[in-house]
Parts: sequence; C-alpha cells; structure tokens
Amino acid sequence: MFVIMPVFGISQYLPMLNQGSEWHHYYWFEASCNHHLIVDGDTTINNIQYEKIINQGDLCNYEYYTFAREDTIAKQVFYHYYDTTEVLIYDFSLKAGDTIKSTFQYYEFEMVVDSISSRLPQYGRCLPPEVYITAPKIFYLSHVNCSSCNQTIWIEGIGNISNPFYSFISWSAGNLGDALLCHFDQTGFRDYHYVFCEEPESCKGPIVKTDEIEKEPLIKFYPNPFSDEVYLEIDDNESLISSIEYYNGLGIRFKSEKEIVSQNIHLSAVNTDLIFVVIRTKNGKMITQKLIKR
Repeated sequence: MFVIMPVFGISQYLPMLNQGSEWHHYYWFEASCNHHLIVDGDTTINNIQYEKIINQGDLCNYEYYTFAREDTIAKQVFYHYYDTTEVLIYDFSLKAGDTIKSTFQYYEFEMVVDSISSRLPQYGRCLPPEVYITAPKIFYLSHVNCSSCNQTIWIEGIGNISNPFYSFISWSAGNLGDALLCHFDQTGFRDYHYVFCEEPESCKGPIVKTDEIEKEPLIKFYPNPFSDEVYLEIDDNESLISSIEYYNGLGIRFKSEKEIVSQNIHLSAVNTDLIFVVIRTKNGKMITQKLIKR
C-alpha cells in the first residue's frame, strides 16, 4: 500500500508548533506560488509569547513573519493576524457534532465537525497522501453556511491540509487552490506528503539552515516523454534502490520491483499516458517522478 495508515486510537496530544517544524505549501490564484513556513524562534506581543512563523516564497520573492501560539492543555492553536488581536484557528479537543466559530480579518466562519478519523481523503486523478504519524487524528469539518463548499480537513500536529494556518479553507486536492505539499517535524522527518497531479516541487527535504548539505542521489528516467521503454540512470549502482513502484493517473499501482534486474524499463503494454514512479532508497528516502507516455 502506498498510504501507510495505522489503526486509529486516542493517543497523547501531538503539538503543532514545534521549533524547526516546516510546512511546504502550494498556493494558486491567477498564478502559482510555493511557500515554506518554518517555526523559527519566539517573540512576545502584548505580554503573550508567540512562536514566529517565517514565510518564505520561492516564486513570490518575499519573506515575512507571522505569529502563532499553542495551548497544549486545551489543545487549541491561536494566530495573530498582523495588527489585529489573536484568533482561535484550531481546536483539536472538538468532538463529532461540535462547532467552531472564528474570524479571519473581516470574514466570520462557523464549522461543524462531521467526523474524526485516521483515514485521509482519496482523490481519483492523483496519488493519495502518505502519512507516517502514529495514530493521526483527522478532523473533517463542514461550513455551516455553505452547503456547496468542500470539507475542511485538519490533522492534529499539522493543521489544515489546504493551508496550514488558514483553518477554514476547504480542501481542493491542489486543483487550482491551496494544498499542503508536505510537513516536516522538528527532527526533519517528513510525516506528511501529498503527491498531486501537477506537483510544483518534490518535497525532498527540509530547508537547509546550515552549510552541511546532504547530496541527493541522482535518479533519472529518459527519454521522457517515451513510447515503449525508458532507461533508469542512477549515480551510484542498483544497490541504492530498495524498491520502485509504478502508478497510473488514478493512483492504482500496476507494477513494482524489489530488485533492479535491468535498467531498461519496458512499459509498452501500459495503457495510460501519465505514470507516477515512486522510488524508495535503502537510506529511507522516497523520490517521486512523473513519466509521460506518448
């Protein structure tokens, strides 16, 4: 299975605002933009201590701070919007049927918790998310005054999987909207990754803050696009790779290899024009690439 999901259970609360945690977020509105949000130190505003969230935009050419704090006893997260007072954005103590009311600038929203689960949503055209959190608590919420809106989805310890600090935004699976691409915990471990159809970045690792940059293995398929077969090129040898899995555009696995017998991959019989390749290396990394068949 591509999605690793343990059996759901009530576990110790997973804090969201840990020093060094990162969210890689994709935003689309008339143009696309990649955001990196990182918990980077703390500050005091109106005698209240907040975590500083640095916002870096790779394609937006900006960098600024916003501020949030977390009450781990009440399981609530608060956000400080610029010159306004703080607002409640998450309440992970809610139960099914409970409601949450909050504001964003001049917008007021009210949502009801439809269900709490450990199962992430599936999206037919693309690969499903992968989550390695132990017993994740996933909240599915609906807008009280918007019956046509998609559900909003929170994950305890991560936030909204559309936009991590805009808790009311509905999930659109990255289809011309907001999408959380991946989340790294305070140790640098990627515990959430959503591979959607036109993924703008590969979420290979956390933002490097030191001069020590780990070399990523070069794994390349060519030609791409291809007709009948592709050649797998790696910068070491086949012992680097633990497994390779091939998925069609619906997220259905149609081929897998545990041992690399040949670096010539025959795909002439595959009846799909879009192929996702998931490569797992023996040092625990996962690399996703996209192939296009003519």
